[in-house]
Amino acid sequence: MCQTNPNATPTYKGQSVFIVEPKGLEGFEALRIEGKMGSRLAPTAELSFNDVRVPLEALLGEEGRGFYQTLAMLNRTRILKSAARALGLAQCAIERAIKYAKERVVFGRKVADFQAIQHKIADVIVKIEAAKLLTYRAAYAVDTGKDERTLGFLSSIAKYYASHAALEAVNEALQIFGGYGYIAEYDVERYYREARLLTITEGTSEIQKNLIARTVLEI
Repeated sequence: MCQTNPNATPTYKGQSVFIVEPKGLEGFEALRIEGKMGSRLAPTAELSFNDVRVPLEALLGEEGRGFYQTLAMLNRTRILKSAARALGLAQCAIERAIKYAKERVVFGRKVADFQAIQHKIADVIVKIEAAKLLTYRAAYAVDTGKDERTLGFLSSIAKYYASHAALEAVNEALQIFGGYGYIAEYDVERYYREARLLTITEGTSEIQKNLIARTVLEI
């Protein structure tokens, strides 16, 4: 997305989206970002465009609609890439923790026999089930063609709640594993690093709360 009308007021009304084939494109450079906390298998790069010329047919949709196209995209990816991903991560983490609690014996008792552990598991399961319903509702709104304002509202709720449910799930899973949870061999520490990203990517939790509040306040 780039600014195609520098005189537009407000500025975002002058932004447009282009589809560009980077191979052999003069003035284009992708600078890979290393040392990420999580998502290490997904390449991340800073894209640099210096005096790049693209043909008019590379324009996606109408000129000046880039900002709105991006919002529409986020209304969907917050469900598919964030909320659904958070659900899978949360489910995986708590399933690993449950398996460990049923097998690990401490002071002659299985970890799963301790009420404090049972309460941790119960709290996480409730949040996962609630996150599922919110995510499914948002996805259903997309399938049934709801308007973008409604989609933005529902996708923000799903993304916000599911990402925090995942963060709590992996944190409690790590607690259940105890010291072993801090060791890479058991994968739980990786789940924690992956979950942390979900409260940041595609709009931070604070942004999601802003969007939710502005919808109900009709701002």
